[in-house]
Amino acid sequence: MPHRILRRSQRCLNLARRTAHARRPRAIALALAAISSLTLAPAHADINWIGGTGNFGAGANWSGGAVPIQGESIVIANGGTAQIAGANGYVVSTVTLGQAGSGAIELGSGNNTQLQANEFYVGYSGQGTLTAGTQAFIGTSDFWAGYNQGATGTVNLNGSYLSPFTVYFGYGGNATVTLENASTLQSTTGYVGYSAGSHGVVNLLSSTWKAENQSIPRDVTVGVSGKGEVHATSSLLSVNNLILAANAGSTGDVSADGGNITTAENLTVGAAGTGSLTLTNLASVQVMGVAAIGFNGNGTLDATDADFAAPELFVAQNGGSTGTATFSGGELAISGEFHVGYGGAGTFTLDGGGTLETNKANIGFAVGSTGTIDVLDATWTNKLAIFVGAAGKGTLNLGAGGVINSESGYIGQDATGEGEVNVTGGSWAMTNTLAVGVNGGGTLTMTGGTISSKWAQVGLSGDSLGVVNVGNASWTTEQTLTIGVGGNGGEFYATNGANVTAQTIELAESANVTGLLSAVNTTITTENIIRGAGTASLSLSGVQLKLLGGSSVVDTALIDGFAADAAVIGAGGLTVDTQGGNAQIPTILSGAGGLTKTGAGRLRLTAPNTYAGGTTVSAGLLEVTNNAALGAGNVALGSAELRAHASATLAGNLNGGIQLVSVAANQTGVFSAAPNQTLTLAPLDFLLVEGATMQVGSSGQTGSVVFAPTGAVALTAEATLNVAAGTLVADNGGLEFITSIAASTTVASGATLNFQDHLSTGGVRALFGAGTVNIGSNAATMLVVDAGNFAGNIAGNGGLVKDSNGTLTLSGQTAFIGGTTVNAGTLLVNGSLSFGFGSATVNAGATLGGSGLVGNVSLNGGNLAPGNLVAGNSAGTLTASNLLWTSGNLVFDLGATPAQSDSLTVGGLQGFASTYAFTFTNNNWNIGTTYDLVNFDSTTIAIADFKFTNSHGLDGVFAYKGNILQFTLTAGEVVPEPAAAVLLLLAAAPVLATRGRTRKLQTR
Repeated sequence: MPHRILRRSQRCLNLARRTAHARRPRAIALALAAISSLTLAPAHADINWIGGTGNFGAGANWSGGAVPIQGESIVIANGGTAQIAGANGYVVSTVTLGQAGSGAIELGSGNNTQLQANEFYVGYSGQGTLTAGTQAFIGTSDFWAGYNQGATGTVNLNGSYLSPFTVYFGYGGNATVTLENASTLQSTTGYVGYSAGSHGVVNLLSSTWKAENQSIPRDVTVGVSGKGEVHATSSLLSVNNLILAANAGSTGDVSADGGNITTAENLTVGAAGTGSLTLTNLASVQVMGVAAIGFNGNGTLDATDADFAAPELFVAQNGGSTGTATFSGGELAISGEFHVGYGGAGTFTLDGGGTLETNKANIGFAVGSTGTIDVLDATWTNKLAIFVGAAGKGTLNLGAGGVINSESGYIGQDATGEGEVNVTGGSWAMTNTLAVGVNGGGTLTMTGGTISSKWAQVGLSGDSLGVVNVGNASWTTEQTLTIGVGGNGGEFYATNGANVTAQTIELAESANVTGLLSAVNTTITTENIIRGAGTASLSLSGVQLKLLGGSSVVDTALIDGFAADAAVIGAGGLTVDTQGGNAQIPTILSGAGGLTKTGAGRLRLTAPNTYAGGTTVSAGLLEVTNNAALGAGNVALGSAELRAHASATLAGNLNGGIQLVSVAANQTGVFSAAPNQTLTLAPLDFLLVEGATMQVGSSGQTGSVVFAPTGAVALTAEATLNVAAGTLVADNGGLEFITSIAASTTVASGATLNFQDHLSTGGVRALFGAGTVNIGSNAATMLVVDAGNFAGNIAGNGGLVKDSNGTLTLSGQTAFIGGTTVNAGTLLVNGSLSFGFGSATVNAGATLGGSGLVGNVSLNGGNLAPGNLVAGNSAGTLTASNLLWTSGNLVFDLGATPAQSDSLTVGGLQGFASTYAFTFTNNNWNIGTTYDLVNFDSTTIAIADFKFTNSHGLDGVFAYKGNILQFTLTAGEVVPEPAAAVLLLLAAAPVLATRGRTRKLQTR
């Protein structure tokens, strides 16, 4: 048998291995076709087995008539089986089982049961079988199972020990090797499926295969040029290099169900052929060198609930290779670089709750390569950067439940790189930078999930173009998101409920660069959206723009630097929520949509905006600094403030501009101007919806608001007007229309309501407050007030008219020049009316009362009633310059004492009637009491002309005592206030109770 040929080839192979690159698998380069065609003959005469099934140690079973000894070669090919009983051992030169025919050897159990040979063939050219029991030992230099084409070798070891130097399972034929029950195979080098057409199968069942020489690990190749399989269950496979599918056309499959696989150097799956590695049930792989799934060939790794560790992992390492790796559950730890599609086409999937730890990752590394990673319901932690499309094409897919943590992420790194990231769920968090389109093309698409980084850049340099699509997902950049750094720029699209957060968003950072941000139905949270030195485009529709930092932001340019028509509000509108902070928008906002201000804090518009969809101020403060700040359309206020930081006119007409200014139902809309500034409200129409309050001015905002609608003014009777600070100025009759209908008009202390003579007959329905109401400069202008309680000043050259039922109380120091006419209801003056200037006319059906100061009073059929007209508690003194009594009554409340009674002080008491009637109310008086009714300087009325009426049978006399008109009670119905005892009596006396009820006070 020409073994020297084989050994020379082996030495050439070893030499080739030593000169191979450290990262390349030790591919076998043999002249296999020449070797497999040889029919090898023994070097000297073989001893043949001539028995059937019998004792190996019986000489009669051998052709030589004696038991073979060391140096002799044996052949069993007659279908027989040589049995070696327990505790027996033999040494021969060569063992050949199944040369042309079939043959078998069975080793029993036992520590000293052994068979040793220089060379061992199981299935040389026929069918060979080797079986060994517990503790049996088989030692040989080289071991072949299934040597020649068509041969079949079967090895079954049950707790046995096989120790060859080199082992070939399926050298040229077929071999099935099974190690079970703690069997051990210890070889230097191993080959499974060596030659083309061969098929070797190794089954490890709770057993061990170690490839080593003097404790130095050696290689195992599964599928050299043929088909090789190793299936391990709860076993150990320990080698130097584990190579699957070494040569083109070969197939190598390894599976581990539990147990361990360790390599002192490299693991190569699909070196040049097609290889697969399957791991299940907590199997563990420890690679000390490089793991390659698809080196030059096709490699597949499928791991379920298994652990895998290596310094480096390549999926599709070289050009033309393909690699597929799937990890479901378990732990994958790569301490160095992780490459998917390094030079070929690689795919990697992580799911099932598995974890992946890597140092640096490349997806699509070299030119022409393609790589895809899917992270689904699993966690990937990468210490440094992840490159998606380094110089090749890379794709990263992140699904629901997937988590990626890395320092940075670069999508489309080199000029030839093409990177694509698709996020449908899960999260990717980066502690440093996310770059989309670094020097090549980069695309990131999100339809769910979250992405976060410290910095983010879209479109960086060279011929790069970065495109980001965020839909129904969350994007967070801790510092600056730059869209268009260099190259061909960047594009960022946010839609469908997306949330985008960044401290600053910069578009088109460099000159000659374009940057685009388009957001639809999206929430953007930031401090700034700014344009750099290039060409920027901002489109916002259905967007809520929130001020990042909220109340901590003193002032910031929220949108700034854009060219005219470059910042566009789409039909869905833009909502700005300042969240308690202060911001301004210095850039021009254009487009068909509208602007809504929400949240506490201030937003200031400083540009002449052209957006056409109107403005809504729902909360907080919106400031304007020019006439066009609010573009065109309607302006609607909720409980919020619209302020002119610098004088501005909000004007509109049928041809455009501000069409309608309104305050929403049950809301308080504030219109104000900064000190020494003016806000002019000159829309086409103005509306206060049911329950709305129009407030003018706010704390510290003392400028003027001019009310000047050019069309219709509408409100409901439940609406109110509150001038809280500054001055509200009427530019036409629209303001009077509001005050005449509003449930109340309040002018606060320090504030002014200036009608500027724009008054007719509407006036003020109900007036309250303590500020100033200026009628105007025209003496013919009359202010009509129906009711109220006003403690402020009424100023101007015009007059005051009380023209309807109800009571108006004036307790301030008024200064208007014109007269006062009381036509209906009651006017109570508890302050001063015109400081004594002008005249007050009280006509029939009306009452003038109070305890203040009035000018000349003309009593013309009405009532003059000093005091407050509250029966039983109304005593007061009214002072007038003169009383001109033409007709009507003086109504006095007479109490138990003069001090508890009304009185009138006048300069002149002049009469122009035949009789002068007093009406005395209250009946809590005392007979014999003298009341000082009128103090006067002069009078034209005779004492006999005074008359009185009452409802309680009162009688008395008038008299002059000097300049005092007195009345003395001489008779009348007197009912004293009941004492406690009387009250007890009343409880039992229905008749007295009835009489007591006749004391019910008369009301006016």
